[in-house]
Amino acid sequence: MDTAAAVPVPKPFMPHPNFSDEVNRNIVQSEIEGGVYLDELSEGAVLEVETVMYQQMGQLKVELDWVKKRRKRRWPRN
Repeated sequence: MDTAAAVPVPKPFMPHPNFSDEVNRNIVQSEIEGGVYLDELSEGAVLEVETVMYQQMGQLKVELDWVKKRRKRRWPRN
């Protein structure tokens, strides 16, 4: 009795020449960690991507809001 099953082997991500080395590296790392295989996405699929820049901008906004609130408590306008 043959119990072997064919297991599909995904094609590895090929670095894109227009992406930076860091972006290509992060895509490969995501695939290694079980992320999305970009070649296997159906047409029209939508991915949500958050970059470090947006995380930092969000953190700066939180910090700025905190500074504004603190300033209002310490030095209210007349």
